[in-house]
Amino acid sequence: MNFTSPRRLDHIAPQAVAETPILVVDLPLEQENACDGIVNTECPLEAGEDVEYTLQMSVSPVFGETPFAMEFLLLDVDKLSFFECFRADMQMVQTD
Repeated sequence: MNFTSPRRLDHIAPQAVAETPILVVDLPLEQENACDGIVNTECPLEAGEDVEYTLQMSVSPVFGETPFAMEFLLLDVDKLSFFECFRADMQMVQTD
């Protein structure tokens, strides 16, 4: 995920949410500090700085083959506000 820092960011955290028509679930992430996933620079981030961020995660098969939306957000921990987000429609596929 590439983004431009909207302001100085000292502490950032990732959050992932899965949503079906009847259920919204916060997904557990192994990475609590999003600064650990930045590959081209380091925290603190300066306003206007171009950032390349990566996160690997596993999604539990609890959804079966039900389509769901996955929302991924980055939180400015100091201001308690989200500053970056993307959403994608997904579906688990059984492989043999």
